[in-house]
Amino acid sequence: MKLKHKGIWFSVILLLCLLGLFLSKKHIDQVYRNLQVAQTEVSQTAYSKVSQNLAVKSGQGKTERGNYLATIYVKAKTGQKLSRNDFYLYQGLKEGTTMIDSLKINGQATSRLRSGVNKVQVKALKNGNEQYLYLLVNPKKGKYVKYHFNLQK
Repeated sequence: MKLKHKGIWFSVILLLCLLGLFLSKKHIDQVYRNLQVAQTEVSQTAYSKVSQNLAVKSGQGKTERGNYLATIYVKAKTGQKLSRNDFYLYQGLKEGTTMIDSLKINGQATSRLRSGVNKVQVKALKNGNEQYLYLLVNPKKGKYVKYHFNLQK
């Protein structure tokens, strides 16, 4: 008798877990149904428009003393902030992505862009053999654009 009740309770709990998984998957599918991730290549010769006020251009990239250093150029129509949290360094399948450690704008440790062309230097800890610098922009809900910098070595 006791064993039969345990089997019934186990079946009920299993069905509730399956129902929970189904509802969770349905919710996630609904939240991300319009998710779009586009990738844009950023060249060294022309500026790529990021927003109405910002455009970016590739510069140079190198590794030095275990760090990855990159220089890019950002053209701003007005003075505004640029966050280091928008930049990611992709280092291959084994390492994944790394956050940027420091960001210098026009030689200063600041996050403020001036109107005009700004020289931006990013620094991150180098872990893998591959390094690809991305700027991740979220122009509207559910839409992301990855700007891949083709950096001269």
